Amino acid sequence: MTDSDDEQTFQSRGLERQGGNAVVGFVRVALGVPHKWELAPAPTMIGYTEEHRGTPNHRGLLRLWRWAWALLNGDDVEKERSEHYLIEWFELQFTTEGQQYREMLNTSHYQIWAEIVSGALVLAKAYNRECVEELAIRWWNRELWLYERLSLHGHVFAPGTRSASSNSELRDVIYALLKGTEIPRRLKNGRPLPDFWWDDVFNCGAQWMRYLIYGGTGVADRLQSTERPVLGDTLYIHRRGFDYIATFTRITKATGPILFWAGVLDGEPVSAPVHTHDVNNLVSPYKPPSREWTDVEVVPGVQ
Repeated sequence: MTDSDDEQTFQSRGLERQGGNAVVGFVRVALGVPHKWELAPAPTMIGYTEEHRGTPNHRGLLRLWRWAWALLNGDDVEKERSEHYLIEWFELQFTTEGQQYREMLNTSHYQIWAEIVSGALVLAKAYNRECVEELAIRWWNRELWLYERLSLHGHVFAPGTRSASSNSELRDVIYALLKGTEIPRRLKNGRPLPDFWWDDVFNCGAQWMRYLIYGGTGVADRLQSTERPVLGDTLYIHRRGFDYIATFTRITKATGPILFWAGVLDGEPVSAPVHTHDVNNLVSPYKPPSREWTDVEVVPGVQ
């Protein structure tokens, strides 16, 4: 783990930047490496840290930030209270909100979700918080279930909300880490992943998962794709051999851009036209390719 400013600093605006930078600082403290931040408590935003306002990734960052501060500086009451609300965030991911909520399989904000869950797992291991550890591992196992069904040769191609592309290099790397396989070559140039890639703060989720999986923490032995997730909306995965198309036939509510379907045909990634607008209970206007599919799996939606 390097100490460069780029590795420690998110350049995005608003809560993503504040929360992202704070979580990086607390994780670096837990790992015993230098950090550049003067650690501080999370801002008092009850709507995010105790209620259900804002997006779940904002809530996740702020609840993780609050919990991390409490682990170092809080009294027993605050430790218990902040952990309760972080646990609640995870449980909603598994039930009424669904995995990644309205950012299902997204590629534009994937780094935030990866930071929240891998950061929570690092902190849980460092401070022996078994409940959070169990929930974070469960979250990643549910992601692994999806990746195994939405990939070819180690690259995940999936539809998603807030997504103009069906693929995320960060997601491919994390998929390889979760599976314990070789990291695939980069799609954009066919070359191996360069060493400096790991120094980019946007890839911190992968960096922390690499530590957790290959650092003798015991996490690697507990990663398995045995649990189908719940998503915000129902996903249909049609398959024949290596070909597959995954489709959201209806999206209840999401921010654009959106890919209603994506997959692989004849060894090549394919996807729907990019739907540029936000949607509110919209049936997909984009017909997916037709094949004589031999199998279909349904990933249930909460709606």
